Amino acid sequence: MGLKGLLGGVVACLLFVSCELNDKIEEESKTTVALDALAEFSEVAIHFHGASKTCREGLLMAEGDALKSVSGSDPIITVKKLSESNWPVLITVDYGLGIQCTDGIVRKGKVLIESTGWYKHENSVHVATFQNYYQNGYQLEGLHIETCDGQNEQGNFYFDVEVKNGVITSPLGKRIEYSQTSTREWIKGSDTPLDINDDEYLIEGSQNGTSSKGTNFFMHVEEPLHWIMDPHHIASGTLLVNAGEINGIEVNYSTKQITIGAMTYPID
Repeated sequence: MGLKGLLGGVVACLLFVSCELNDKIEEESKTTVALDALAEFSEVAIHFHGASKTCREGLLMAEGDALKSVSGSDPIITVKKLSESNWPVLITVDYGLGIQCTDGIVRKGKVLIESTGWYKHENSVHVATFQNYYQNGYQLEGLHIETCDGQNEQGNFYFDVEVKNGVITSPLGKRIEYSQTSTREWIKGSDTPLDINDDEYLIEGSQNGTSSKGTNFFMHVEEPLHWIMDPHHIASGTLLVNAGEINGIEVNYSTKQITIGAMTYPID
């Protein structure tokens, strides 16, 4: 083979290697973007779960002290009638400049909940908005809607939970958009409603949103998520996630692994 042919072969080989390397770098870049979005999604989901806990706890505390304010180491709870009849009412949960709650989260600001009935009353609807409300320095905004569907065949209370136009802003100013449509089955702790920390739930449904870097994500629960409040974690369940340009990401809380294609990553 002449020198010209040899050089041509070398150049072709280098081009092939370069293309493969670029493809690998591009794929790794997509994976990094997806993992970053997943990390933010996980943080947002936990914060809105914490906000849901705030609404639930406020409603249950107000139920024991209807139409008056209570205070102490807990937030100030105020219940106000919105009409001549008993319902609806406006429940204000006021954490003031900051209170460290039993779950370790420091909450400040107000949550305003308009309710058509007490928390476990079938068909009662609870619509919450946030007024300068923060959890551990993260500001939450949006609409949180919870509807009690009564009890299922197992005798467990279950609820429809929706988050509309949810936004979380981090202490560094990162803004993450989030929406949720889900169902929550109260499988443990409903007989001790004022002790939130012994609660356990099964959650199904979907979430979607946009990360602080503009990456769109969509998540669907394949196997119900088993949330345990104390210590606060997901014990089992599986999610399927589309993040950025990567689809079919599996987040398995039973095996504590995230699977993207042929690669697996641990869930910390």
